[in-house]
Amino acid sequence: MQERTALSDPARKALILVFGCFLALCAFTVQAGNEVWKTKPFEQWTKADVKQILYDSPWVKRELVPTEWISKSGMEEAPSMSGGGVYGTGSSAANIQQPVGTPSGQAAFVVQWASSRTLREALVRQGEFDGQIKESEESHYLGESKDLQITVQGPDMRPFEGPTLGELMSNAVLRGKQSGVKVTATNVDLQQNGGYLSAVVFRFPRKTSDGKDVLSPNEKAIQFTVKVKNLDLGATFDPRKMVDTKGPDF
Repeated sequence: MQERTALSDPARKALILVFGCFLALCAFTVQAGNEVWKTKPFEQWTKADVKQILYDSPWVKRELVPTEWISKSGMEEAPSMSGGGVYGTGSSAANIQQPVGTPSGQAAFVVQWASSRTLREALVRQGEFDGQIKESEESHYLGESKDLQITVQGPDMRPFEGPTLGELMSNAVLRGKQSGVKVTATNVDLQQNGGYLSAVVFRFPRKTSDGKDVLSPNEKAIQFTVKVKNLDLGATFDPRKMVDTKGPDF
């Protein structure tokens, strides 16, 4: 059975920073602006630049899905791995605050291409603004990622509490829309924050078992999907737009 993988301290800090910014980012009003990841180095990014990257860039998708894991009585249905609900047995769905403007009966999730340089640089910059990361620590965060990583987070992560790690891996897929090349997750990291599940990181290989690139040069859309009980979540990324000053960025 697949065991829970411990994150390194830098990765753990980065994920906590992302989750801590979630509600603030959802309330962030997107304004027209330059693609700062193409125009200046990350050391020069401002707080507004970082918000744009973490909330409104090609590496980030915001998705709404029906809250099918909540029964008509408003009681949670998805159990945690310890056998109890993430907010306690019998807690009300009203305890979970969705971002302002989320339609009734819907839940908001942010899906991020977490292995990209741009997103990791934005997290480092955000950490520096918050006083949680020192400039001398930057190299710990910015090493090249050997795999493709997709992070899912949101205020209500209960659908991810019930499945085993093996089920999460087998039901998470990256697929090239044009090429049809697809891979399932090879590892899953469950990130806790304050005793609650705050984010799930799905790790995918860059090549299939027969050597095909998941991200082919002519690919126009990469689809991420994860399907577990009461949740069907998906997001589509455009590789042609996922480019920084150094080239394609995945």
